[in-house]
Amino acid sequence: MSGGPVAALRFVPLTPDLLNQAIAAQPPGMAALLGTAAYRARLLSGESPLALIDGGRLAVVGGFVQHWHGRGEGWWLVTHLARRRHLVAAARRSVAVMDRLARDPGWVRIEMNVRSDAPWGGDFAWALGFRHVARLHRWAPDGADYDLYERVQGDD
Repeated sequence: MSGGPVAALRFVPLTPDLLNQAIAAQPPGMAALLGTAAYRARLLSGESPLALIDGGRLAVVGGFVQHWHGRGEGWWLVTHLARRRHLVAAARRSVAVMDRLARDPGWVRIEMNVRSDAPWGGDFAWALGFRHVARLHRWAPDGADYDLYERVQGDD
């Protein structure tokens, strides 16, 4: 008995609809912050914004935004459908983008903030080549703690 073809993971350009779906899957306080028109526009206009789709279902979206010359931020929104294989695929794709950005002086420092209680957070940051910098207590709109990670050119 055949179960049909196995759906492949695929990256697609991030669209406003996919971003809205990912935002809706976040905790309410973060969804409200991320859902502002200005914030959504910034994420969509950043560097390499992509969505990871598995069998027609959204697992992860992410990209990179530059705050100013020399400093940027990597961002990822993980939905409840994401599994380890999705995080591995997103990490591999993101590392390839960051390796390319590392050759650009406009991206000397890339940061990311990860919710401290996210079960995948520290492992995902480590897989991306980030190092832990600090715990940001009550950082999020809902009062959740986050961890700050960085990846800095020349700090190998």
